[in-house]
Amino acid sequence: MPNFYGVKEGKIPGVYNSWEDCEKQIKGFSGAVYKKFKDYDSALEFISQDKTYSPQNVPEKDVLYAYVDGSYNNGDNIAGYGVVIVKNDTVLFKDLGAFRITDMIESRNVFGEIRGALKAVELALANDFTDIVIAYDYKGIECWATGEWKANKILTKDYRDFMQKYMKKINIGFKKIKAHSGEDKYNELADLLAKRAVGIL
Repeated sequence: MPNFYGVKEGKIPGVYNSWEDCEKQIKGFSGAVYKKFKDYDSALEFISQDKTYSPQNVPEKDVLYAYVDGSYNNGDNIAGYGVVIVKNDTVLFKDLGAFRITDMIESRNVFGEIRGALKAVELALANDFTDIVIAYDYKGIECWATGEWKANKILTKDYRDFMQKYMKKINIGFKKIKAHSGEDKYNELADLLAKRAVGIL
């Protein structure tokens, strides 16, 4: 029976399905917190307890970041996303997309934020990456995925379910970015792509 390793404090917190992968995240990391479990859900619960499940002291080198943002066009009821995937200060992928929404209008740009996060993970999986850190400016992207926030709507329930399924295939971390501060060029680029996707730029 396979074991799962929950890394609560490490280079990239997450659930790992081998000791070798777990060890990479804790070796040389001062104050590492981790534990072995028999099932994935228990490991996920462990790393989500009493913390925001975001990487601590992650070295910039060799970390794959996916900057995601969403936008909404009121006139046309179109939600869009922008994704910028970066490693070692080099942009590997840029993507944008738009969706006309009719039955989830109240979600507005959150719909785009969610679609961007899902697209980022899909791109990482399609290119055989084993780890990704989603850099977001809307906290629901992290909190619904980890179960910190209760998913009450169809949109957020589907997002939670998909992300928890993806977490069994790839190690996913999260990083909060200050929205529209101009301090992070990749966050600004993701925002620009999201606006372009819905036709407001």
